[in-house]
Amino acid sequence: ALDAVVDNAVKFTPEGEGVTVTVAPEGEWVTVTVADGGPGLSDSELERVGDRFWRSGRHQNVSGSGLGLSI
Repeated sequence: ALDAVVDNAVKFTPEGEGVTVTVAPEGEWVTVTVADGGPGLSDSELERVGDRFWRSGRHQNVSGSGLGLSI
């Protein structure tokens, strides 16, 4: 699952921008944060980000099946 999140960040980040993955200990857990320079999503789009075949209308120019984060 983490590889899909990182792949998605790379795919939607403009050329020349970076993707940063940070891992921080939180007691018995760790927090993994993936940050990128991509266009981002609105709150309503974030609610749908795991839906199969859904894509933001602003990102139709990026190739892919639309399964990305749903698997």
